Amino acid sequence: MPGEQQVARAWALSPRTSWTEAADLVGVTASDADGVRRKLRRLGIRHQQRKAAARSTRERWLPGTSGSWE
Repeated sequence: MPGEQQVARAWALSPRTSWTEAADLVGVTASDADGVRRKLRRLGIRHQQRKAAARSTRERWLPGTSGSWE
């Protein structure tokens, strides 16, 4: 969607801005802004899941290794 980045920035620049207000500032519909909100939430959840998976993988060392990547 064109304008996703602008909507996200408008929302992020002010902690008191709602998604509807961000939509008005950028000139898109509130429905479009809600789509951006849902997309960012989904991407955030995916990031947290991948971060947790990477952490659990990193914590498992092979027998006989020093526990260092070097």
